[in-house]
Amino acid sequence: MNLKTLTLALALLLLLGCREDIEKPIESDIEVEVLQTNGKTQIIVETLEDYPDSGYEIIYTKRHFGKSITISFRHIKDHGGGFGALMPASATIDLGNLEDEEFDIRFKLNGVTTKGSLIINPLHIDLEEGKNVNVKK
Repeated sequence: MNLKTLTLALALLLLLGCREDIEKPIESDIEVEVLQTNGKTQIIVETLEDYPDSGYEIIYTKRHFGKSITISFRHIKDHGGGFGALMPASATIDLGNLEDEEFDIRFKLNGVTTKGSLIINPLHIDLEEGKNVNVKK
């Protein structure tokens, strides 16, 4: 290996390895799925749009007061991470241990609020039709 090839390889390694996180707007609808693992309730969210690798994360804020839960989707963060198959951006939202009750749930995405109900026992989620956040089928 000559010096020029070695220098090029090191430059590419530094360029890809030192890449900063990049924030992107969410330009896709989102699907949600509710799961319960070890008594903890989680909402798995994914964009309908695919991205070039698995390093794309949906950034959100969560507010939980009493029987009301609001999740606001902010943006997508690209952590870099290389090349791979096309995959949706995703996030796992941990709601913790919830009582066996019904909760009002709201998802906010790009100025649109999707309202619904999260029922713990039996576990399922119902959302308004025709909005930009939908239940995964």
